[in-house]
Amino acid sequence: MSWQMHNLTQASQALKAIDEPASHVVQSEGTQHVFHRADLGGQETIVELWWSDGAHVHWGDLLENAAPEIRGGFHLPPYATHVLPSDQTQHVFYSSGAAFEIWWRGGESAQVGNLCKAAGHEDAAAIGLSSHVFGVEGTQHVFGRGSGIINPQAGPVTDHVIELWWTGPEAPHLEDLNDRAKSTFLADSATSCHTLELGPGGPNTQNVFYRSGRDIIRLTFRDGQWTSRNLSTSSAGEFTFASGSPASHAVAADGTHHVFYIGAEDRHIYEFSWTDSTDPVGRDLSVHANGDGPTPLAASNGFIGPTSHVFAQQGTQHVYYVDVDGNIIELWWWPGQDPTHENLTAQSGGAPLASPSKPASHVFVEADRVPTQHVFYTSTDADLIELWWRA
Repeated sequence: MSWQMHNLTQASQALKAIDEPASHVVQSEGTQHVFHRADLGGQETIVELWWSDGAHVHWGDLLENAAPEIRGGFHLPPYATHVLPSDQTQHVFYSSGAAFEIWWRGGESAQVGNLCKAAGHEDAAAIGLSSHVFGVEGTQHVFGRGSGIINPQAGPVTDHVIELWWTGPEAPHLEDLNDRAKSTFLADSATSCHTLELGPGGPNTQNVFYRSGRDIIRLTFRDGQWTSRNLSTSSAGEFTFASGSPASHAVAADGTHHVFYIGAEDRHIYEFSWTDSTDPVGRDLSVHANGDGPTPLAASNGFIGPTSHVFAQQGTQHVYYVDVDGNIIELWWWPGQDPTHENLTAQSGGAPLASPSKPASHVFVEADRVPTQHVFYTSTDADLIELWWRA
């Protein structure tokens, strides 16, 4: 089946999108959810678009009941989102100086809070957020490029990677991961994160990635300790200076980690991959990809980057990005094989061109148990577009 296009903004009559989207699924409810920033009568807000199989697309203002000082801030992308499986709550994180959380259960009103303030750090700020749930500990985690007073004894910091984490209803904790990992690599980009959880025998790790200068840095939490590694200077294989923000995922089936970034000099898509017992290896996915003609070059403005996911039902990995002409490009491959590149904009038969920003993506299993892949992006007309593919 070829890729299909759905204009979610037109279908829902939602507000236009200001910037890039974020997304997640609530598989137990059979719903998909996409989020973006919008202008509502001169005030910025966070819009949610959601739908179930074959149903009408709904939209809502997640900050509808928020205090004026929360609604009036500048909600910097990217947004981070996740679902907490233990209670089926949905969580959206955004930056308005500090790191803020919006959370709710299906059918309930959203609640909004300042995570930095709740952690006792009103003088802390965070941008470039990412998040995940660490299932083996039942904890939620938000990471970002932080500044301000993190440790009162150490004084103010700038461009450190910070973590906000908590269990259940407890107040969040705030950590300076540069300090915890004894890392001197300051953050120049948004963060990306993933977990790799292999059960009681482990290893079970949390992993955070960011660009420092033109290098890709990995912070890893394992057995209670944070460590730091410069992937760009410690890897074998093909690599180059990095631009924008990285994307990442893990493949539980073979215990591998994967990080993707845009090359600053050639606009190729590069990958670092490794296991917890091997060193990273770099690969220029654009050079090695098969397809119709050369692999399209990625749009790059120093801030945007690719997105990625694992399609576990078929054992494939997928990376998506906006090319220099505004097309959505997919790179996909099976383990041990070279990737294939495909122009999803062309395949979908006339999808609008994308603004130069980062797409979002996820995998969803429909009611008939057929898995589907979904990519979301903001068009040049500020509509939120979905491209989807059914196995």
